Amino acid sequence: MSETAPATGRRKEAHVLVCAQYSEKGGVGKTSTTNGLAAVAAERGMRVVVVDADPRGSATAELGITDTSQIPTLNDLLAIPDHGDPIDPAEAVHDALQPAGPDWPSTVRVIAAERPLAHRETDPNPIEGRLARALRALDGEVDLVLCDTPPRPAGKLVAAVLTAADTVLIPSSLTTDGYEGVVHARRSLRLSRQGANPDLRYSGIVRTIVPREHDRRAIHDRIEADLFEQWPDEVLDVQLTEYAVREEARYACVPLTLAGGQYAKLLLTAYGQLLDHVLSGEDFGL
Repeated sequence: MSETAPATGRRKEAHVLVCAQYSEKGGVGKTSTTNGLAAVAAERGMRVVVVDADPRGSATAELGITDTSQIPTLNDLLAIPDHGDPIDPAEAVHDALQPAGPDWPSTVRVIAAERPLAHRETDPNPIEGRLARALRALDGEVDLVLCDTPPRPAGKLVAAVLTAADTVLIPSSLTTDGYEGVVHARRSLRLSRQGANPDLRYSGIVRTIVPREHDRRAIHDRIEADLFEQWPDEVLDVQLTEYAVREEARYACVPLTLAGGQYAKLLLTAYGQLLDHVLSGEDFGL
């Protein structure tokens, strides 16, 4: 909600909340968490922007954008030309905001990824702060920004997202990659708080792609137990179970809120609880 500035009586625009889903491993549920949160937030009437910082563009595709050749993307927003004045990302961001596909609510927009975004990792220019400047320009226009990150340690794309984020959620599947992704992501968050973003909050670890009871194996139980043993105060009570309806919605490029049945309802409840947690502003520290 807007606030009144006591000294002047003028109203300040509400600060948009930027939440990044980050792990340094792939296939652990970052994209599904990002777009699941986008779906439930939009259903609540929130104005949502999804920033796809992964050159593979999985979040972009699920949000119904299949052709990025004719639209401005995150790559365009971050890139600095070799000659001439650089474009101010605070001005260019509105052109980069694209409506999600027709099956998604009109309140969901996307800053899309494309393959050339990978070139920004070796960009010699200081691009790490450009996304933060762009997203600050959305204060008062957007309620929630959700950032999907590439599965890699550090790098310029990760640095751009962590510099722009207000808080970070670490998704972890009950796999070796899930566990290791948490270990390394926590280290990167600590480094970001010691450097470019000292106010960065940490929203904790959410278990994702959790096998249903009849599909669980001893290794899943072992990794889950290790998560709780290693970071007992950081693993959230909410978990995202692996129901086929989630993959069906993703393949069809539609929000989970359009799916029917008990499993969709269970997942939507979990995403809703996760969204409430993110919006609460709780910080687990590091």
